[in-house]
Amino acid sequence: MKRFQAGDRVQHPKCPDWGVGQVIGDGEAGGKVKALFDSGGIKTVLADHLELAPPAEPTRKGRPPW
Repeated sequence: MKRFQAGDRVQHPKCPDWGVGQVIGDGEAGGKVKALFDSGGIKTVLADHLELAPPAEPTRKGRPPW
């Protein structure tokens, strides 16, 4: 069974339209995880159906775009 911690960035490979989610809390009974997805909102999903998302791109604050 997969384990995720609060703050982990996750994605659901069969629901790419949800975007990347952030795990809320440390899991629930039955191996479920609650996550807030960019486009899908808050979802409770079996942890085995999720995978870690790639790291976020670093921001370029204060730097010109060229």
